[in-house]
Amino acid sequence: MPESLVSTCPDARKPGPWRAARRAGADTLRRLAAPQVTVLCFVLLAAGALWIAEGGAPATTAMAAPLSLLMVNLLASVATHPRFRTDLPLLIFHLALMALIVLFFLGRMTYADGVVPVTRGAVFDGALVQVERGPWHGDGFERLRFGNEGFVDEYPANGNGYLTYNRVRWWDADGGSHVVEIGDDRPLVLDGYRIYANRKGLAPRLLWQRDSGEVEFASMQLGSLEPDGWYEGSAWSLPAGPDIWVGMQHEFERPEPGSRRVDLGVADIDTPLVVRVGDARHQLATGQSLALPGGKLTYVRLDAWMGYRIVYDPTTHWIVGTVALAIASLIWFYVQRVFRRKRPESRA
Repeated sequence: MPESLVSTCPDARKPGPWRAARRAGADTLRRLAAPQVTVLCFVLLAAGALWIAEGGAPATTAMAAPLSLLMVNLLASVATHPRFRTDLPLLIFHLALMALIVLFFLGRMTYADGVVPVTRGAVFDGALVQVERGPWHGDGFERLRFGNEGFVDEYPANGNGYLTYNRVRWWDADGGSHVVEIGDDRPLVLDGYRIYANRKGLAPRLLWQRDSGEVEFASMQLGSLEPDGWYEGSAWSLPAGPDIWVGMQHEFERPEPGSRRVDLGVADIDTPLVVRVGDARHQLATGQSLALPGGKLTYVRLDAWMGYRIVYDPTTHWIVGTVALAIASLIWFYVQRVFRRKRPESRA
């Protein structure tokens, strides 16, 4: 070859900038697809789960980094391994894993989980006493309209536990009224929100009449039963009056097997209500009043409240379907391997 021609030909051993960049990118993808990275992802996922269980960390915070790294690892594996393009069930399985990661991310960004107690006869007003929600969740809680119409505890004849049935009235977008019975395992579903009835307690109803003639009603929702027989008290800052604390000490008797109890049996409870104003302690029977600075407090009657857990997660059904697809593709993959094995030829 002439010397002049050799001097003008590019050196094949020195790749151009685009080829070098592609080669560097391919090397990076192979490193990200390495099994060691996959193992690291699972270790980080386990650490995140431990952080959630023991440290009380939010699931979104604890799982963001491990799942992001796992997504990169799966994408790199699909891009660099030719087998994924020839083995359909294996490809579907890995795509399903990636879909689960995306669904988890969307679920954590849009989920909501709240708690609210509602006294019998009252309607949920859209305000929750406790709520956790993703940053993309809107104001859907405020549009929910349902009311507590009372509940029944049924005690089976075999004496094992009891079942609670809560009658709930709800209103649709056109104002139509509907009644349904729910429990802690049978929710009411409104606009994608699942509403479970899972707690209950006593709710004394009070009337506060100011000296000026204005009237205020309140339902004091007492908390859980304490070891000394007291129900966790509730405080109320009376409008134009003092701060009060109300509580009640009452021991429930377990009903006989095969019986039922309506609204915790409040119709038969005649235990007086304890009212504390500063250091002073008062007892009020149903219908009695107490004169206080600024007005008069009356104990109207004893009622019951039901606590509701309201959950929203639009990805639940998609996750179930994706998990089923992943399991089916994995079964398909192993069935193929079993039937593709070469059987030894039969001897004559």
